[in-house]
Amino acid sequence: KIWDRVSITVFNDAVFAINGSVLRALGLQWRMGATVIIVLWCVAMPCIYYFSVTRGGGLESVWNANVPTYTFLNLALMACYMSADWNDISAAIRKREGLDLKDISDKEGLLKIQRVDYGTTGEK
Repeated sequence: KIWDRVSITVFNDAVFAINGSVLRALGLQWRMGATVIIVLWCVAMPCIYYFSVTRGGGLESVWNANVPTYTFLNLALMACYMSADWNDISAAIRKREGLDLKDISDKEGLLKIQRVDYGTTGEK
């Protein structure tokens, strides 16, 4: 009776793991934590309590609530990294690693030239 919703929830959990990994890799853990607390604790928990306990829906209503809850959570987490300032994140990484943007572009240009030379002529 609930297995279709269980399957969708498992898929949503996998997407949640991907979203969480992207946010942690970008250093946006606090934004992710706030989003999870707001969506799961402030929105989902009261709704699940209301439908499963107050209205007597039981375990089936919990699984019914999990699908839209985790779908909304995944959309909110995607919005977190899509609305992030990618230039600031890039600048922070370059500063932390001691890289200069000019050095990076020169090295990439040199690598492109070498790849073209080796790939077309076959000489070293």
